[in-house]
Amino acid sequence: MCGGLDSLQTDYYNLYENYFSPLGIAMLTIDMPSIGFSSKWTLNQDTSLLHQHALRHLENVPWVDHTRVAAFGFRFGANIAVRLGYLEPQRLKAVACLGPVVHGLLVDPCIRGACRRCILTCWPRGWACMTRPMKRCAWSSTATR
Repeated sequence: MCGGLDSLQTDYYNLYENYFSPLGIAMLTIDMPSIGFSSKWTLNQDTSLLHQHALRHLENVPWVDHTRVAAFGFRFGANIAVRLGYLEPQRLKAVACLGPVVHGLLVDPCIRGACRRCILTCWPRGWACMTRPMKRCAWSSTATR
């Protein structure tokens, strides 16, 4: 479990108790670098390093089936989960993200190049200039880009 910057690993106990435990799924939570039990780790561009070490260590834990591990990222922790998927594909069977802070800003070269200027002009407008407008399909109630 890769949580957000606004929560601690203990906040996810109800998720484990109510949903994962009844299905026989184990859960390992690690605080994000710079908060909680991970406060001595600095938050930098390599945010997944702490989680990578834990993932690699699972091979040495006898009661864990290290061949059936998934990463679940929540909010800012989704960046870690996605990064782990790229860096450790041989150790992860799946990556799931809920409310990820993974946006076109991080991957679109046109937006990334204009980032400094855009942040100054977008901040007062609630970042609306950084998102593409949403449209609804006639056959669906879900929004698409």
